[in-house]
Amino acid sequence: MAWVLGDVTVANNGIYRKIGTSGVGSWPRVADLPYSFIIASNAGAGAADAIQATTSVPVSKSALIWASIAEANTESPVTISFNGGAPMTIETNSGSNIAVGGFVAGMIVMGIVSGTIFRLISDQTSEALLAQVEAVVDGIEVGAFATADQGEKADWLPPPLTSLKGQVLAVRSDGSGYEPTGTPTGQFFAEDGARIVRQAERVFIGDAVENLGTNTGSQPDWLTQYLLSKGRTFAFQQVTQQAVLTTDDDYSANAFLAGGRTSTLGIPGNAIGVLGLAVNDNTTLQTGAYGGYFEGFQNTGALGPAYGTEVDIINFDDPIAIDPFTQNAKQTIGQQMASGAEFAGAESASAAYNIRNNGANFLRGIVVGNDAIAGTDGTTGRGAWALVATGHTEQTYSASGLMAWERGAEPGLNGDYFIESQGTGSVKVKRLKETDGNAWDSYTPSATPASGTFTTATATGRYRVRGKSVEFSASLSITTNGTAAGGINISLPFQAAAGVGYALAADERAASGVLCRASVAASGLTAQVFRYDNTYPGGNGAVIVISGVYQRV
Repeated sequence: MAWVLGDVTVANNGIYRKIGTSGVGSWPRVADLPYSFIIASNAGAGAADAIQATTSVPVSKSALIWASIAEANTESPVTISFNGGAPMTIETNSGSNIAVGGFVAGMIVMGIVSGTIFRLISDQTSEALLAQVEAVVDGIEVGAFATADQGEKADWLPPPLTSLKGQVLAVRSDGSGYEPTGTPTGQFFAEDGARIVRQAERVFIGDAVENLGTNTGSQPDWLTQYLLSKGRTFAFQQVTQQAVLTTDDDYSANAFLAGGRTSTLGIPGNAIGVLGLAVNDNTTLQTGAYGGYFEGFQNTGALGPAYGTEVDIINFDDPIAIDPFTQNAKQTIGQQMASGAEFAGAESASAAYNIRNNGANFLRGIVVGNDAIAGTDGTTGRGAWALVATGHTEQTYSASGLMAWERGAEPGLNGDYFIESQGTGSVKVKRLKETDGNAWDSYTPSATPASGTFTTATATGRYRVRGKSVEFSASLSITTNGTAAGGINISLPFQAAAGVGYALAADERAASGVLCRASVAASGLTAQVFRYDNTYPGGNGAVIVISGVYQRV
């Protein structure tokens, strides 16, 4: 074992161990010299903010290093290197960078090496920090504003505190001073300088940072200015704890987004994207509580639509039909109105939906798109747009608290359907195709021969319905018979009911004047026409007329 001291190459100093026999082998360095502290010399070879020091032995993290300061630093942070090594940032004992003027000429500092940091055991001078505080106070007293052309001192001074009440100051992006954070950056992404601002106990995001957070109706943010221009005396931001407004950035389309998913739940329950709760507990003033409130504005000349709210349900599973008596755990509902929130003791709510005039009326109450309901496109088919259990009625009011009409179905499968007037009014029906016994309607029947085809033929028809009974008459005009032969099938206005079938009257009126017969089979869709002797009744120029009564399905 050997110690090396005083070698001109500082790194050579240390503790060595002999490996091998006398005259051969090697002396590897195995440890630093066991000094508890090392004195470093700073002759000013570096700069005030980049100190270069030398020691007689290598520095290590196990030794306390004593160093002198040659001149006051003018920038922050300050670095130090030992024996030409990599620079290390000097930090205070609490982990802060050295303030400008924190080192003064002639100071002695002590510290230890901690990775790339030289951590001080001693601290910087408090005079530099005190000077900064005094300068801020001086700036407040004279009302200096932080602009680059007001001199070195004013570069970092804030405006008078009276104009900054409740605001937060931020360092300017160019480092020239400070400014209120209530100034929008116009950016959307964080790397471009997007900003979130806290005003006292309130949070403003996006262009809402323009709002000063003061109890003043007129605020500089764009939404307040828009609402004021439409006649309001103040905007919602004035009484809002947190406000988010979109900016002028091309990507700033949505002010707020919330999402939830159930796959992360460890207990049975629901995931809620947006949850709003409001409690009306003011027993002194007449106030209202809204779990959610939305407004959509349509400006003159706007090319697209405006919606107060839109609720979309997206179902990637099998469709599940429900009815008033059958609910399903996997049902998918566009909007569900519920009452009570499962609270014990909750009373009946006034209404599930309430359509009202709040300064303007609606052109329509409820509009169902022609293809919005499965089963119909508005031209063909049927789709149930509303399902309600029997016993529920529709009521029409003529004045406050005064019901004029009520209609609905009595409970049960065989309950009567009723329309009742509380006054002396009567039910007036302008036209009913299937239930008014005095109304006839037209239809265009189809006519096809049992074999062959007509060259030219046309058919017309009329009918009226009384309950399940259908009275009808149809006429077939054959201009050119073509290859048609056998009997002739003429379509009915409605399918016939099941049973034994029906016999109808028929004759030919233009060519032969021969008597014909017609019949409808049970559940049939057509009437079959033959001559009285079961031969073909038609021909060129023939006009065949059938009429009768049958029961519809």
